[in-house]
Amino acid sequence: MAKYWVYINNQVKGPYEVDQLIRLPGFSRQTMVSVDQAGQGSGQWISPANIPDLARIFQKVDALHDAPVPSPRPAAKPARPRMPAKLTPVAPPAEEPRRYFGAWIWVILISAVIAGGLFRWYQIQQRQLRVEESHTAQNMVETVPLPPASQYSTIRQYLQNKQITPQWNLEHTPAGLYNVSLACSNPDKPGQVGVYLFETNLQAQSVRGLNTAAVRLLNEGFAAPASKTAAAPAPAKSKKNPADYFPSAINDRRQAFEQGDFDNVWETFSRRKQNEMEQGGISAVGFTRMQKLTFRPGSGVKQSIVKTKSESATVSLVLLKQTQPKHPDIYVKQTWVWEDDSWRLDDEEKRSAAAYAPGSSPESAEPPPAPPAPPAASAGDAPPAAKPHADSNSKPSKPIPTGLPGFSDLAN
Repeated sequence: MAKYWVYINNQVKGPYEVDQLIRLPGFSRQTMVSVDQAGQGSGQWISPANIPDLARIFQKVDALHDAPVPSPRPAAKPARPRMPAKLTPVAPPAEEPRRYFGAWIWVILISAVIAGGLFRWYQIQQRQLRVEESHTAQNMVETVPLPPASQYSTIRQYLQNKQITPQWNLEHTPAGLYNVSLACSNPDKPGQVGVYLFETNLQAQSVRGLNTAAVRLLNEGFAAPASKTAAAPAPAKSKKNPADYFPSAINDRRQAFEQGDFDNVWETFSRRKQNEMEQGGISAVGFTRMQKLTFRPGSGVKQSIVKTKSESATVSLVLLKQTQPKHPDIYVKQTWVWEDDSWRLDDEEKRSAAAYAPGSSPESAEPPPAPPAPPAASAGDAPPAAKPHADSNSKPSKPIPTGLPGFSDLAN
């Protein structure tokens, strides 16, 4: 079956079969057609009426209209368009891409911009947090309290007094701690540089020495320079009797503990005890914070003094009984030392009262009365036989259980 090319709307379209051609929009007798040359393109352009197959179709269309229909005055025949010498077939236009594809591209681009902005904001926040934590760690090292015997109370005071410009280096560890390195010159020994390594725990507010120089600095502080000339002897001070101040020291600490004043409780510890806790990661601030987390005001915690014993002029033992409603009683043995003209708590041991056998407790044991001094004996005389000392008002003492370390010493 033959195929035909058509010239419609200034374009060459086809090739079409007869059935397709008559259904083509805009096709009429005035449409110029050309017979397809065996798939090689169009040939001569002629009217459809000159093609037998198409002429029959137009004749059948005319036969359907038997009744004469007045036709309007025919308009002037338009000028026949000049056909080009050779027409090149044009392929049908490609289907336009769907519009929603472009919308998805915009959604993806906007999402990528928002994600990039959030990631950048997160980086800035983390960097700012690290800077703030670094400043806090450096400030903790500069203001860590040094021992009372130190010439300067803090490292910052030493650097400011000596007008030293230090070099700080801070490193954040995976454990959340900060390693702080301090390098500063020694003004008393030109050319010598000291390096101190510290470890700071921001949550516990503690500072710990990592190298020997840092540990010695925290334990000993800055030693006072030796005087080149012999200093004039200081006027003699009246010495205090430690035994006169011992009862008030115990009562002051006991009241501070019962009232939850843990800042003053920390001050009652000896230097050895404070250094021991700081080396274990517990500073004065950390100790106060941890104690306040577990202390409840009005909980009814009471401590009563059971007995005291003097080991020497500068060492004394105390036995306390701690009571609290709805809690078992606790016995506390404390060791106090005379330090810097005041009594300081150097060590303590705790034991629940439930650990003792029925009817026995540390407070039931009382020191036996001291025997009278024997009379002076002359040379060659045998010492008189010791007589048992009896007191009708005294009660027989009971031995203290040996299960609590140190309590047996209080009864001797």
